Amino acid sequence: MIAHLSFGVFVNLLPTPHSSAAHLTQRRILWDEALSSGFPHLGKDGRDGLRLGTQATRLHALRNRVAHAEPLLDVRSDRRLRDVGRLLASMDPRFAGWVTGGSRVWDVLKQRPG
Repeated sequence: MIAHLSFGVFVNLLPTPHSSAAHLTQRRILWDEALSSGFPHLGKDGRDGLRLGTQATRLHALRNRVAHAEPLLDVRSDRRLRDVGRLLASMDPRFAGWVTGGSRVWDVLKQRPG
């Protein structure tokens, strides 16, 4: 069922440090009892769900900016690509290499004027 959710809905289920106290408690319970099993390669530290939620939130914000044709000049593309890699690697390390390995972001960033 979770796989059928949109990315935005999924992100709103994850624990984040910016959640209100009540929502954070609910999101942590959902993370501990259900969602964490979808990320078997993520550490078992209590902060891991928060870290993943933070990464997913940043990626969701970037996706929204792209979808609304907003300027992206101030986006740290290298960091967002790392977020993608870490999020995918937490599901299966092969996913990260498959997606980020074909990315041209690193090549473009090398050409950026200093």
